[in-house]
Amino acid sequence: MISHLEFLLKYINEGLKPHMSNYRRLRARDVKKVAFKDLWYLFAPGDKVYDASAKQAFQVVGVRGGRALLSKSEDDDDRIKVASENDYAVEDLGPFIIDCFYLGFNGEELGPVNHSVRILPYDGEQAISNLRLYPLEYARMKVDVDDVAGDIPMEEHLSRRGQKFVAFLNPHEVAHREYVGFSVGNVREQIDSRVIIDMALYYEAHPDDQPTLGLMRPPEADRREIEERKTCRCPDCSGRRNIHIYDDRHIDSQRTNEFIAANSKNWRLIRDATGKLTPDQLSLLPAKAYGYVLRTRKWYELDVDKIMEVEQKPENFQDLVLPKMYKQLVEGMVRTHSRSVKPNASGKDETTQVQGNDLVRGKGKGVIILLHGVPGVGKTSTAECVAEYTSRPLFAITCGDIGENAQQVEQNLEENFQLAHRWGCVMLLDEADVFLQTRNKQDMQRNAVVSVFLRILEYYSGILFLTTNKVGTFDEAFKSRIHLSLYYPPLNDDQTKAIWEVNLARLKRYHPGLDIEDRSIMTWVKSLIRERERDNFRPWNGRQIHNACQTAASIALFQDEGKLTLEHFEIVSQASMAFDQYLRDVHGTDDSGRAKRAQDRDDQFWDNQLDYEHGFESSSRRDKDNYISFGRRREHRQYGMADDRYQSDSEDGGHRLSQYARHSRDEPGYSYTQGSQRSNRRPQHAERMPGQDRQDSRRRRRRLPSLDRPISGWESDSDLQDSRRGDRPDLPTRNPKRHNTFED
Repeated sequence: MISHLEFLLKYINEGLKPHMSNYRRLRARDVKKVAFKDLWYLFAPGDKVYDASAKQAFQVVGVRGGRALLSKSEDDDDRIKVASENDYAVEDLGPFIIDCFYLGFNGEELGPVNHSVRILPYDGEQAISNLRLYPLEYARMKVDVDDVAGDIPMEEHLSRRGQKFVAFLNPHEVAHREYVGFSVGNVREQIDSRVIIDMALYYEAHPDDQPTLGLMRPPEADRREIEERKTCRCPDCSGRRNIHIYDDRHIDSQRTNEFIAANSKNWRLIRDATGKLTPDQLSLLPAKAYGYVLRTRKWYELDVDKIMEVEQKPENFQDLVLPKMYKQLVEGMVRTHSRSVKPNASGKDETTQVQGNDLVRGKGKGVIILLHGVPGVGKTSTAECVAEYTSRPLFAITCGDIGENAQQVEQNLEENFQLAHRWGCVMLLDEADVFLQTRNKQDMQRNAVVSVFLRILEYYSGILFLTTNKVGTFDEAFKSRIHLSLYYPPLNDDQTKAIWEVNLARLKRYHPGLDIEDRSIMTWVKSLIRERERDNFRPWNGRQIHNACQTAASIALFQDEGKLTLEHFEIVSQASMAFDQYLRDVHGTDDSGRAKRAQDRDDQFWDNQLDYEHGFESSSRRDKDNYISFGRRREHRQYGMADDRYQSDSEDGGHRLSQYARHSRDEPGYSYTQGSQRSNRRPQHAERMPGQDRQDSRRRRRRLPSLDRPISGWESDSDLQDSRRGDRPDLPTRNPKRHNTFED
């Protein structure tokens, strides 16, 4: 008996000692390579492991497989033949399977998500860090913080990343972030844009991608590891088994069950994860999150490590070259609406004040601001800077994102409006004139699109900016839907100089190594401004100035001179002006002339209600003193137009004219002050010369209508185009018996 015990101890010390030593070294993480047959020692229930390709950490629940399969199967693709310790023997090995889990989010709760990783057999030893899944202790994270590069433990990095992921789940805050890099998953695209992380909404729209929460026991190991089935199919041998390996699967199952029982309380479903997760739990949170890319308006799988906080630049709003009154109006309306209705990530409004006093519930809660005027004067930039200044996402769409027919327009508009309102975005519909054009009797499809747009605008409860440079094409019904309409005239001298100064200052910030000769450049800019006196010259707008600065800087950097001089801008200017002159020769006029001819807009319009104290000035020198005061001519009395522009409703038959006339100097019946001189021109319809009607028609000048037609919209507050076509009588017809009254 004693001899048997001595033999057993000798076998343990001599036969098992190498295996025990190898086991201790692998568990202590003191080795860098491991053979396939020793993977059992490397992984155990409760270990944290790392998948480098997915950048995801897991916790091991159990391991199985990796042994020789006693029964051969030609259908098993996972097994390969490797040489055993006996050079003449060959074994069929099955894959080594690691059953593990990570913490996932299904749109409502956090919980464990089961995962399995298979490591195929390999020959010899392999570096542990090259395995598909390896212990977390072998992982290091390279960081570069404050220009100091180094490595930190992977678990520390994963814990920080988990805190970032938890911040995305806050239902009371919109996760507005910045993303630069490639997306992950099946679709990989380069992204450089602001994003919204809203996984609850994503899973609501894509339920098939929703993970299944709950820790499940892994399946049993392959029975062929302990059983050998006879290949003979005769009745005597059929079904017989030759069991010659001890069945130790119950030991693995017992270890797995003990781990699950001991940690079941830690992995219960968590509905509100804010401030409740331990560092171990934080390290197991997902490495990817679903986000909505605002630039492309699509959902992507995003790398959490590349999702950054938005660097707000509120100074951009102050740098915006706009009249002070415009800034105050826009900022006031946006901030007032923001205080009244506060959307959150749950999609519900947190109303702090009584919102909307419309008779119909749900209408009138939004703010719609129209920005119209010439291109390149800051309309789109106003919306962008307002979003930045108020720390709100900018949701910009174009007419190409909406569709062509009424059904597409309705579906796409409602979808985009819902997203913008859910996230509290400042919404921008750029070049909105395509879908806001005047309805007519010939194009029923466009009429349907306009009608759909009108209805959706009424029920939109967010902030919407509309920009256009063709406001003359708008349907009159949109006037009552717009809360604030701001006109952006061509840039005046001071605005032009200010935009140049802002762009040169930005070049200095973004290219500190570039020496900019700003004095000589600004002197050249002032000489360009003086060219306004020429009738055929139009200075650059804001966008052209920005592009010119970027192009000139690119030329300077390409030449590697390190200096931005006047010569670089002259090169850009010559090319630009040559192109502008070519277009003027083709069309016979400039862009403003073509717009006026097509009745898209009037770049010479000036509103005498806005004075110079608020930063408004005329866009050209020769018009600076024009349109300051208007007086009604006596010739208008015979057409029912009052002498006094402050005439009451009762005095003009209930059809009060606009308090302030908005005519250019060539409009009939109005006199204007130019300096100290007063012009008393007769209206254009008086004492007309033969052929003058035809000339005026070519110039598209407006005249007072005949006695049996209503006065045009600018005089009567009715729609100009509709009243001219005679679609409806906006003013009562003239009574031929009474020359100075209207009949009801």
